[in-house]
Amino acid sequence: TCFGRWFNKISPVKVIGLVRLYGGMLNNIVYSLRDKDMVTMIMYGIPNCNSVKKARVWLEHHNVEYTFHDYKKLGISSEKIEAWLGQIPLERLLNKAGMTYRNLNSIEKESASEKNGAIAIMIEKPSVIKRPLIEDESGKVMCLGFSDELYEDLFNGK
Repeated sequence: TCFGRWFNKISPVKVIGLVRLYGGMLNNIVYSLRDKDMVTMIMYGIPNCNSVKKARVWLEHHNVEYTFHDYKKLGISSEKIEAWLGQIPLERLLNKAGMTYRNLNSIEKESASEKNGAIAIMIEKPSVIKRPLIEDESGKVMCLGFSDELYEDLFNGK
């Protein structure tokens, strides 16, 4: 229906505002969205990274809600990196193909081969973290990197 297409394109925040405005006519729909259908995801990355740009365009084109965490502006904590390393091997999280890693000196590269040294480098130079990284509201890593196929599988073509 026309209403259904319109409703799917607006954010849950706008829907909640509409419910307040129209005296609760849409309460059941909003509670459904808030309680079980809406997943709060965080994408970690750097805005000018090509993979991050492609991922953001894909998510926006498919109306997938997410929050963006810019490493350059907001940094990253050792606790967050530790949590990721509990789910992803260091070899996958550390972006050895990027210029930031390639520009590290030999001592830094050697240090990055072990967990504590790698964490210190990721905090100091977050560009060495593979991106984008998307996690759900519980902190579970949903995916690392970007490809159309990966996102189609993960988000079921939303």
